[in-house]
Amino acid sequence: MNNHEQNRAQFPPLIVDAQIDELLRSCRQRKGLPAADEQLASDLHVLYEAANAGTRDRVWQRLVGHIASNDATPAPHEQGVQERNVSNERHHHMRNETLSPFARKQIHVRRSGLWGIVAAVILATLLVGSMAWVIALEHYHNTGSDMGSANGANQQQQTSVQESYTGVYVQTANNVQRVDAKTGKMIWRYEIPFIPASYDKKKNVVSIVQFIVEGDTVYTLIAGPGGENPSALVALKADTGKERWSQPLTNRPFVAPTYMSLDDGVIYVEVQTAQSSESRNVDYTIYSFSAKDGKQDSTYAVPENGYPGAMKVQKGILYLSTDKGGLYAMDARSKKQLWQWKGTQPTGLGQGLAIRVPYILNGVLYTAIVNTSEVGDGQSKVAAFSAENGKLLWQSDAFAGEAATPTVVNGVMYVGSTIPKTGPFEGALYAFDATNGRQIWKVMTNAVQSTPSISNGIVYASAYAGIDLKARVLAVDLKTGRQKWQHQIEQGWTTTPYRQDGVVYEAAGFDKGTLYALNASDGSQKWTLDVGDSPNDLTIVA
Repeated sequence: MNNHEQNRAQFPPLIVDAQIDELLRSCRQRKGLPAADEQLASDLHVLYEAANAGTRDRVWQRLVGHIASNDATPAPHEQGVQERNVSNERHHHMRNETLSPFARKQIHVRRSGLWGIVAAVILATLLVGSMAWVIALEHYHNTGSDMGSANGANQQQQTSVQESYTGVYVQTANNVQRVDAKTGKMIWRYEIPFIPASYDKKKNVVSIVQFIVEGDTVYTLIAGPGGENPSALVALKADTGKERWSQPLTNRPFVAPTYMSLDDGVIYVEVQTAQSSESRNVDYTIYSFSAKDGKQDSTYAVPENGYPGAMKVQKGILYLSTDKGGLYAMDARSKKQLWQWKGTQPTGLGQGLAIRVPYILNGVLYTAIVNTSEVGDGQSKVAAFSAENGKLLWQSDAFAGEAATPTVVNGVMYVGSTIPKTGPFEGALYAFDATNGRQIWKVMTNAVQSTPSISNGIVYASAYAGIDLKARVLAVDLKTGRQKWQHQIEQGWTTTPYRQDGVVYEAAGFDKGTLYALNASDGSQKWTLDVGDSPNDLTIVA
């Protein structure tokens, strides 16, 4: 996520890490072959030719790491997880899903041999033709700078900056907090500043809808009670949790924000507005704001004034779905609609169409298409579209339940589904071939309502059982779908579990929320932290 999280949707840093790791492993396997080095540079060029400067900088960091270890036994590196594109969809109760941020990993490097310098220059030239990279390489080579050494002044400064943002960031209904990933101690906590004394949960909607960590800033979307305390977009300092700026979404009196997305320094917020609480004339609008200072910019009318669902902005294209029109792509600058895919609207009583927030990679838009039902289980399909023209490339066979937002890793799409029941909720975790939609495996469990994460050959997912039953964290073999372990957590809403440095982090709960740190090897519990309220999302900055 950093022309939006460093092209977060297409080039999430942890996906970049996984891709680079895979290429470096291939390179090591080919070591000694004349074409191995050239192939590495070529492969990187193909992957990241559309990336922005932030992503290219990350590729450079990872390449420097490879240069440093080119002639040495590589240190074990935990594979990156999926994009922090976290769905917080809950069956008829949940808030809209959350784009969670990137994690940054400090890379320690040392001086390289001549081959590494040449390969890096080739890569830099292929990617951007930027003399800045070549100059940096030249300086690196000529000075013999020990860039990764703990003794280097530059390294010390960089470590200090990064450590000021590291930790587990957790969002609940009324606060955002940063927690030390190793000790489980809270570093800072930001509470909604304008909850009125007369606040009644049954009548008022005052909550934190979503948050995004981007660099040194935490962007927080708050649904306020209206009047003197309107819904707002608040930017916090990632190191201290103090406000940078705060911006009301609109001067209209009744505002319900549902979702935000960040792209190239611009924050887009999906909003429902009305003139009064009794008004049936509701407008659905997308507002944009400067990520630097919160200044409001453009306004976008939602097509056909349909109820908006999924929204994502990537590389200047706004992707949006509504209950009336299906899936749209719009140029964010010109506001010109580029394409529309209508799909087939269900005709049964209490049925509707929902399209989840897309995952976009290499010109392909992956999503889940859900036929929702108020009286039945609902049905879902996963599908792939051309991001350029909206052409449907394939869709899977239908499966029972309402699918959450999928993720795609190494040519496989992973998605969870929910089947509400009067007893324990049912559901499943699926793996589909991302080239044709063929189902690879299926694991029956309780409701999987958030996006699974992938790390080190394991799929991690949370399973929601119902209001009165304990939830679980699952670890499943990526290839076979065979369960490695499960850990029971308290009842309530669950987030996507994420793995970092051998630890899996998960938050769960209703009125009382808990953050869990579990050993990735066997699911045993390391520590827990009371986070105060029902958790909506978490992410890791490392």
